Amino acid sequence: MFLRLLQAPRLGLAGQMALDETLLDAAPPAPCLRLYRWTPASVPSATFGYAQRHADVLQTLPPHLRRRCTRRPTGGGIVIHDIDLTFSLVAPRALLPAAPAALYLALHNAIAAALSSALALPLRLVPPSPAEPMPLRPCQSVATDVAPASQCFLAPVPADLLAPDGHKVLGGALRRRATHVLYQGSLRLEGARTRLHDACADALLSALLALFHLPAALPLTAPPPVPALLARYASPAWIARR
Repeated sequence: MFLRLLQAPRLGLAGQMALDETLLDAAPPAPCLRLYRWTPASVPSATFGYAQRHADVLQTLPPHLRRRCTRRPTGGGIVIHDIDLTFSLVAPRALLPAAPAALYLALHNAIAAALSSALALPLRLVPPSPAEPMPLRPCQSVATDVAPASQCFLAPVPADLLAPDGHKVLGGALRRRATHVLYQGSLRLEGARTRLHDACADALLSALLALFHLPAALPLTAPPPVPALLARYASPAWIARR
């Protein structure tokens, strides 16, 4: 088995969300990593969690992003897409820890180690409290968790990835199906989309190869988003569904 490294054209908000759900619906037999390529017109923009209230999101977002946002298929809080390197992982659930908190910890530990090595930057995870298990939180929620108007990068919580100065640089959210899981991640590190893009991309790939104990990645062309899903994520009815 090889890790599938999926290549897709530049897409806007609706296209990115629709393609991730298209891949989740396809239930691939091997893990699939995709690095988003954004259309110029879609930067900056914002996504928010499946269970968040639209009215609360609009009150939280700055005015220039209120018409440039869509609801994700995953849980979590508001994420601004401007300088971040956005990516997604679709993988069989059997290859990952069953509990969401353990899944985040395993995934973020692997990414922290790879990024720290690649960038010579001592990134670290927020540890769980020794007295209690690591809780879920708005940016680590599954699609049924309610996290109204939470903003993913404002405050670090257990399993978040932090820069040396303490600010959060990695957050993600999940959608779990019976056999597969979708993780949508945002790496908010200065230069991640520009001068550090290749180093960050290689580190993400290295992290997932290590996590899944796979020998190599197989570059493949991603399928186009299913038209019905593309229409859904562009639809005002979907965006304001709750």
